[in-house]
Amino acid sequence: MIQGKRRRGRRTWPQRLLISFNILLVVLALLGAGALSLVRYEVNQIPVIEVSEHLAPTLSPDEPRNFLIIGTDSAQRLDPNDPANNDREYLGDSKRADVIMILRVVPTEEEAYLLSIPRDTYVELAPSGSNGRINEALALPEGPAALIDTIKLNYGIDLNNYVQVDFRGFRDLVEVLDGVPIYLETPVRDRTTGLLIEEAGCVTMEPFQALAYARSRSFQYQDENGAWRTDPTGDLGRMHRQQDFLRSALHRAVERGVRNPATALEMLNVAQQAVLTDNTLSVGELLDVGNRFRTFNPDDLQTFVLPTVSNPLGGVAYQEVVEGEAEPILDLFRGSTTTTEVRPETIRVEVLNGTGVGGQASEVSEDLVAAGFSVGSTGDAESLDHERTTIQYSSGHFEEALLVARHLDADVAFEEVGEIADAEVILTTGQDYGSILAEPRPVEDFDYATAPPEEAAPGSGAAAAGAPASTTVPVEEGVVVPTGTEEEKASCR
Repeated sequence: MIQGKRRRGRRTWPQRLLISFNILLVVLALLGAGALSLVRYEVNQIPVIEVSEHLAPTLSPDEPRNFLIIGTDSAQRLDPNDPANNDREYLGDSKRADVIMILRVVPTEEEAYLLSIPRDTYVELAPSGSNGRINEALALPEGPAALIDTIKLNYGIDLNNYVQVDFRGFRDLVEVLDGVPIYLETPVRDRTTGLLIEEAGCVTMEPFQALAYARSRSFQYQDENGAWRTDPTGDLGRMHRQQDFLRSALHRAVERGVRNPATALEMLNVAQQAVLTDNTLSVGELLDVGNRFRTFNPDDLQTFVLPTVSNPLGGVAYQEVVEGEAEPILDLFRGSTTTTEVRPETIRVEVLNGTGVGGQASEVSEDLVAAGFSVGSTGDAESLDHERTTIQYSSGHFEEALLVARHLDADVAFEEVGEIADAEVILTTGQDYGSILAEPRPVEDFDYATAPPEEAAPGSGAAAAGAPASTTVPVEEGVVVPTGTEEEKASCR
């Protein structure tokens, strides 16, 4: 099942800009500095790499721009006994990509989107044509050029700029920020990375614990009985935690005055040691783009995780892209939207009452027709205790399901099923159902992550009457890892 996450109000960009590593703090320092002439010299000192032939040119600062942002697992600048060397496939100057993100900025609209790609995603590697994990591309002889070409080959996304950072740089930037406040619903640990935080609530993570948290793939949290439970999502859970961490880091950067020349310069001094950029990323371009985002709110970044499912091949753990669900997301980063090609009048919806509220299926059907959709059969679902509104769709009809979801005031869950007779999608109402919206919500309102049917979250605040539901990371077999409500997280920033 694909889970769609409802957003409150307008979507945000730096809120999720830092979805994963300090690279985005560097980008923030560059963009947030705007036209401050004091940063020009420092930016010029950041090392560059020659990949211009593999990048798509931009003709003006007003054009949308895609940054490929890479966090490597290189420990070249770390002591051999440093805890950051734990859970690494090999020591030394590793060149594998530990974090892969694409940041798309649209200056004329003051909008930005961030896509996180699981590092174990199965792809065709360029230029060799062999298959493997996407994070292996960086280790090929062509280096960053191979990764840039691999993304273009598999996803059709043109990249305009390249930014790369390592472990030491992450910690250095957290130190510049005097730590990053994070809300933890429970104590957490990861024996592999050295993460151990024994208190819950608002915790200011210092550099070593921050890196251990951001890298954690063997993440454990403490349940209400004091027992340690393992998050089985691995890299997926890690990406969601990174999103929360970097959202908080961005807020912290603004709080600490990243738009102040002195603070920006301090971050850029760190960047000189930790960051590598492409040779086309000029100071003038950065400052021109940054000037358009100087008033950007850290709650305006729109983030996505490329939807994948586990698909081991030959004893190797891979993630395979769910193409039907991925296309609307990838289109945003390609600069096109295929969802607009699907119109309400071309979609027939079967409506089922999943709550037991009298006449609900008929009322929903009438409202769908008023919104332009065609309605097939109506009736009651097999059970009348659905917590969440669900949209089921058959293979090839995800775009239709997404358009229906955009017209719903509900926290929609998506489920791919077999063939559906006499309809493109089946809408089953849940307790969260509010109404049919005349105008569709933005496609960016939905985060996509593979998950099974919704079940109760252990330790979630939803169990208490009137308590806001916890934000949860979807995992296998209906298990969810409690991470706190959006209100609780915001209280720490």
